[in-house]
Amino acid sequence: MIRIHHAPFTRSLRVILLCEELGLPYEIVKHDFMAREHKGAPYLAINPFGRLPAIEDGAVVMFESGAIVQYLLETYGKSRLQPALGSPDRPAFLQWFHFAEATAMGSVSDFIQHSFVKPEAERIPAVVADAARRMQEWLGVLDHHLAGRTWLVGDEFGAADVMMAYSVNNTKFIGQLGDGHPNVSAWLDRVQARPSWARTAAA
Repeated sequence: MIRIHHAPFTRSLRVILLCEELGLPYEIVKHDFMAREHKGAPYLAINPFGRLPAIEDGAVVMFESGAIVQYLLETYGKSRLQPALGSPDRPAFLQWFHFAEATAMGSVSDFIQHSFVKPEAERIPAVVADAARRMQEWLGVLDHHLAGRTWLVGDEFGAADVMMAYSVNNTKFIGQLGDGHPNVSAWLDRVQARPSWARTAAA
């Protein structure tokens, strides 16, 4: 069984959501952020960076949410939630799959770190302002892409939507997803209406 190391509001939500969508059995190992369990020696032996998520799947031990999602797709997906190799939709799938972390989450993380996480004396208002600007930029690009679309790629929900849902949900949580992004908001509503999302959010 896949063991998912998890704490609420972390990128482990992507891994849980994927497992729910694929119907994979999994076990959640919760870590208490306030108690800094993710920085203790037992977890550092699994992920030396002390960040979440990580998984244990038999002899396979991995961290990095995008890499974990891709591994699970390749190992257990059976061609579900992603276009096949050679499909004309494959390039767009890879683009949006990686956009979710490589482009989107940098600005989200900067905003959160300098608004909520860092001690007040270490917060830099200019970083928050720049992060908000970058979020609005990529949300605008995403909103344009989603015009007339139900899902990010093709006609079905896929792993690119799994990856992006975490990023976009964070922008909503911190008040950056507004009336100027109606297509993104409607897409997120569709994601969160899926039974898999409710089970993931409750984890």
